[in-house]
Amino acid sequence: MLHRLLFEGKINIVKRTYVWNLVSSLLFSIQSAIFLLVAKRVAGEDEAGVFIILFTVAQMLTSLGNYNIRDFQVSDIHEEYKFSTYYAARLSTECVMMAVAVCYAFTKRLSFESFAVLMCLCAYRFVEGVEDCYHGIVHRKGRFDVASICMSGRIIISSAVFILAYIISGSQVVASALLLASSFAVYLFTIRVIKSEFPELKIRISFEKVGKLLTVCFPIFVGAFLYSYLINAPKYAIDSLMPKSVQTIYNILFMPIFVVNILSMFIYKPIIVKLSNLWDEGDMKGFFVQIIKQCALIAALDLVIVLGGYVIGLKLLGIIYAEDLSEHMGIFCLLLIFGGVTAIGYYLNVLITIMRKQFYILIGYGMALGVSLLSTRRLVKEFGIDGAAYAYGFIAFTIMLFYLVAIIYEIARKKDSKKRENKT
Repeated sequence: MLHRLLFEGKINIVKRTYVWNLVSSLLFSIQSAIFLLVAKRVAGEDEAGVFIILFTVAQMLTSLGNYNIRDFQVSDIHEEYKFSTYYAARLSTECVMMAVAVCYAFTKRLSFESFAVLMCLCAYRFVEGVEDCYHGIVHRKGRFDVASICMSGRIIISSAVFILAYIISGSQVVASALLLASSFAVYLFTIRVIKSEFPELKIRISFEKVGKLLTVCFPIFVGAFLYSYLINAPKYAIDSLMPKSVQTIYNILFMPIFVVNILSMFIYKPIIVKLSNLWDEGDMKGFFVQIIKQCALIAALDLVIVLGGYVIGLKLLGIIYAEDLSEHMGIFCLLLIFGGVTAIGYYLNVLITIMRKQFYILIGYGMALGVSLLSTRRLVKEFGIDGAAYAYGFIAFTIMLFYLVAIIYEIARKKDSKKRENKT
């Protein structure tokens, strides 16, 4: 039945790609918000605060597990590396992620319950990461719609299982364990169907060029890890300086930012292969036009979300989470604006990966880390939740502005190089 849905009959691939990419992006972006809501309703603010920190840690470690290879993999239009190499590399990094999670748990002296929850959440991300490796090849082969449908199905089913398990059992451990089990079961089923259509995805693990691949992608990985840390740095500052209940409030206000970022991916992810071809062919005019177009679309999307947040979004969040958030309207709208800046910055990150100028990613996030270390704790200590938002904004603007300058510089360089080639 799934094979028939994915591959049979008359299919408008382009239309279906955009529709299902939007669906999967929305599901991914609201999952943590839904989990926080369930935790808060079932167990109260304090336990919800603990859970969201564990969920955030697992999310941050995901950048280690995924190594942020996906965009590099999709833009590898000349197939410099085979699927077997990508698969072996992904398994290696996911195993390292699990080991780091264990070290984190022992360092923080987590309780047995928190340890079990963290392990389940990280293992859930492990499954997600391996699935992502398969989906990267499917994406490059022009069937991003297939990857998006399968991802949507897995998130819906596993999230539903988590919610029901938490409500019935009242246990984070039981809910997280069943989240992992259901996600793994759906993954096995969908990947089996995909393999029937793409024979090259049959598992042939090869470590021959894994070292080279991981070395080439190392700046991208460090950038992704720093990105994950940086967007969560205000949360860590709140966790160490303020009550757990404040952590819950900040996360409620922060949730829509992920919606901005994930929805922006709906705009540019389907054209990563097209952008890769434009850069590879040296069509700098077409490449630059796409940059302007996508940035304008992301900005317009963010404006709509900011207006929606001001008119009804904050009130709706207050009703859903049973909190009076009216005093935070100004900082909520500011956070949404910063979310748009972050989304543009992440899009520029993808462009830098396509250009194979990964060292800029390292420099950009290094600069943002310096800004964060100098300002985050100080601002949170001084202004509380508002200070956390200001710190997030400083980080987002630093990354976006540096990437923009770097990309314009590289486009100018490539134009000059092409002119010299034409003259000779």
